[in-house]
Amino acid sequence: VGVISMRTDDAGAQESARSLVWSGAGPASLMIQGPVVDLQRQATGDMAIAIRLRTDLVPTSEVTLAAHCGGPCQGAVKISDLLGNTPSPEFRTIKIKLSCLRDAGADLSRVEWPVVLATDGRLGLTIEDMRLVANTGDAICPG
Repeated sequence: VGVISMRTDDAGAQESARSLVWSGAGPASLMIQGPVVDLQRQATGDMAIAIRLRTDLVPTSEVTLAAHCGGPCQGAVKISDLLGNTPSPEFRTIKIKLSCLRDAGADLSRVEWPVVLATDGRLGLTIEDMRLVANTGDAICPG
């Protein structure tokens, strides 16, 4: 078994979610990669990354959400507190402003990995949806 494992899960529809488990045996990341994209306009427009998730195993170490822009270029924010301190059977949506990732050091003009979830501890999440959304007043910059 590796440091992170993934399987399909049912969330509203058959196999519509992915359950991820970080073993805590070392640092591990879930990285979403695509073509290099310029997200400066979206950050200026106060857009956010929305992740609909369920916490299955509370984090035992700090969890970060980052955007990587190649090499050492990245901006990361701590999201452990947003994941809760007890497992939950309910899905909820967390929204992180793109501007937070820019302010943390990401060059949003050349994003290679728009979503990187990382921890070196144990963690269990089931993710149903992940997308870029307009901030309707509920997106935050976590501490």
